[in-house]
Amino acid sequence: MFRNLKYFLPSFNQSLLIVLLLIIAGGIGMGVLLAVCYGAAGIAMADINPLVMYLCQFVPPFIYILYKGSDTVKENGRLIEKGLFDRIVKPVPFNTYTFGNISSPVVFLLVFVATLALMVALEPLNSIVPMPDSVKQIYANMLSNMVWTSLSVAVAAPLAEEFLLRGTILRGMLYHSTPLKAILWSAFYFALIHMNLYQALGAFLMGLFIGWIYYKTGTLWLAVLIHFVNNGSSVLFTVLNPEIDVETTLMDIITDSWGIEAYIAIFTLSVAVFVAILYYFHKNLDNGKIKKNISA
Repeated sequence: MFRNLKYFLPSFNQSLLIVLLLIIAGGIGMGVLLAVCYGAAGIAMADINPLVMYLCQFVPPFIYILYKGSDTVKENGRLIEKGLFDRIVKPVPFNTYTFGNISSPVVFLLVFVATLALMVALEPLNSIVPMPDSVKQIYANMLSNMVWTSLSVAVAAPLAEEFLLRGTILRGMLYHSTPLKAILWSAFYFALIHMNLYQALGAFLMGLFIGWIYYKTGTLWLAVLIHFVNNGSSVLFTVLNPEIDVETTLMDIITDSWGIEAYIAIFTLSVAVFVAILYYFHKNLDNGKIKKNISA
């Protein structure tokens, strides 16, 4: 079953269905189911393990993906995708590791640095839309239930969401469409699943970077790394600085400590570093474009 996942290249309609399954069946449906089950047992929703709650929303889309991945049969030594019209399907792996002229350790290091720089560059966007109560609750849970909430945000989210958004959806759309369209739509879906305007714009822009890196390298672990650095740094800062209000921005902290000039210098340097790494990757990374591997 799992080995056949590389044969599932979702179309745009299938990708949309995966996202809707995550939001509606996973987020809303599983939330109601948990509330009913735990309510019958006399357990309040607030007492449910946050890691369990987070992972439960991925159950419906993962079942669909596993079903589609296993929807192949071996006929005459060939794998056939069964449907209205049978198609001969060749596998598209989740990882191709096309790093071009750059060694893999350098790629991972530069992606790590670029992610930190992009986080600083995107941070002013946090002041555009007020932080919703749902996000405040996540930060509050980090302090009251540090281990499980931190694991769900910094570990489970990068693994589950990147498998879904980049490893499955983007990998499929790169076959069915142009790279630009595929990356834009996968970034839009990434913003959509956050279900709040406060995180949407930053998630969309970060999603563009993640999608581009996956397209250029074909390496899902780099997508996971970017997501981990982004989420993990927020978790680490919150845990190490519980006295700081969750709505306090990096601009507030630097400006209060060293002045607005220091913040402008750090912001400018971060943008310059990110652009420089992006340009270096553009010139030296092989094109990780997923080639058409389905024949009529």
